[in-house]
Amino acid sequence: MADRQHLSGPSPDDVSLSLRGNRVCSTSKQSKRGRKGSARRAQQFRSYILPTMQGNSRNNRRSQQRNSKQETFSSETMKFMLAQRRNYRDDLSSRELDELMEAEGDRNAGRVDQGVDVDTKPGGDGGKGVGSTVKDTVVPIYGTLVVEEKDIDAVRVMSLNMNGIGRWNENNIKLSRLKNVLRSYAVDVCGLQETNYNFRSLKSSQTLSSLLRHGDDRIQSVVSHNTRETENIGAFQPGGVATLLRDELTGFIKDRGKDDEGLGLFCYYSVEGNDGHITYFMSAYAPCKAPGIRTYYQHLQRFIQENRLATNPIDLFRDRVSSRIKRWRSQGHRVVLMMDSNENVTDGVLSRRLAGEGIRMREAVHKLTEGRGPPTHFRGSEKSNGAIDGIWVSDDLEVVGASYLPFDHEIGDHRPVMVDILSRSILGVPKKTIVRPNARKLSSRVPRIRNNYLSVVREKFKMHQVDKKTAFIGGACLLPPHPRCGGRNGEAG
Repeated sequence: MADRQHLSGPSPDDVSLSLRGNRVCSTSKQSKRGRKGSARRAQQFRSYILPTMQGNSRNNRRSQQRNSKQETFSSETMKFMLAQRRNYRDDLSSRELDELMEAEGDRNAGRVDQGVDVDTKPGGDGGKGVGSTVKDTVVPIYGTLVVEEKDIDAVRVMSLNMNGIGRWNENNIKLSRLKNVLRSYAVDVCGLQETNYNFRSLKSSQTLSSLLRHGDDRIQSVVSHNTRETENIGAFQPGGVATLLRDELTGFIKDRGKDDEGLGLFCYYSVEGNDGHITYFMSAYAPCKAPGIRTYYQHLQRFIQENRLATNPIDLFRDRVSSRIKRWRSQGHRVVLMMDSNENVTDGVLSRRLAGEGIRMREAVHKLTEGRGPPTHFRGSEKSNGAIDGIWVSDDLEVVGASYLPFDHEIGDHRPVMVDILSRSILGVPKKTIVRPNARKLSSRVPRIRNNYLSVVREKFKMHQVDKKTAFIGGACLLPPHPRCGGRNGEAG
């Protein structure tokens, strides 16, 4: 009987005695000065009653397992998980947390299978700035492009793996940071990979460009993600890509599209300049082998099995991307490919295929520099795949500069890639920069501001005789015109 009591935890009498003893000791020197009674009772509940209630329960064991899993994730991963909450003010539900932990575990397993070093020890890359988190990983810019200097005739292209765009609202820190980067660095084209979002769950007015628009910026967006699997899918959808066009290039848009299968392999814009001069901007995300049922790789695997295709997800992606680009190149068009290839950008299978006859494309940073380049994932290493992100350009595009930027923990765990290309090689003519005058927007909802505006308008109308001039123009448009309106017909009358 004594053993049984010992196994089942303390009895209620023991708990009450402990609580009474704790009350007696609450006035001792160990108690904090000014501590409220409600806080003391909450601490007593956590210390004595809660362990007794959960001592041998199944839920307690599951909670301990979940807590042990949470300790293995970095702060960036936990921030991303919290951003996926369906209700922003509530905690993550057990189901949501289990799904996100499974997806993150599958993602890390995929990095291991692809040869990416997932060791989180600081200085894991020979002391070259790699830290345990993205924020701690400090590396210099690599390449020839200087972000503060942009040629007036250059089109600036940026590629970025965001590792998920987070929760869809205006207070999204990651999208707010990206908005400032696009504007500060004067980016004209941006390709995003691994958006991890189900855009079909949004309203038609909720577009990616609407969240990234700064004031009166002109910006257009096209997105692509898995639209074949719709059951039990919330806002989180692994994989996905997006292509953005900003400022003057939005006036040259000819077409937009995505992969025909609806798998989120790629999406693109095409712009047309002088005399049918067409250039395609494509954003693509290559899968990496990973177990689990919720990963981007497994989405493609199920599509292959359903259609009985003799291929695998990685080869499927390579075939679809290279065949589409080869078709465009055979028509004489130029192509810019922004991609996370999940393999080395210089000697990977897809990179060698893109450099072959009929396509003739090379990664821009390595086109202007020598060597394999630095790792572009913060847990990567030069011994494995090295640089896996890049911007490939066709050989008929004139590249001015290209660089891997330092890590920015607020927008992703990959290094952004940035390339400047002369506009005359993209559009056939130099880009015309239109400087728009700054103007304050009128708020007609405030009566005081509205009445002041109307009084100024009436005063100017009277000063410039707008009513008289409008009546004169209206009379001149009559058939037959009024004699007092002047003109040849008026003089003849």
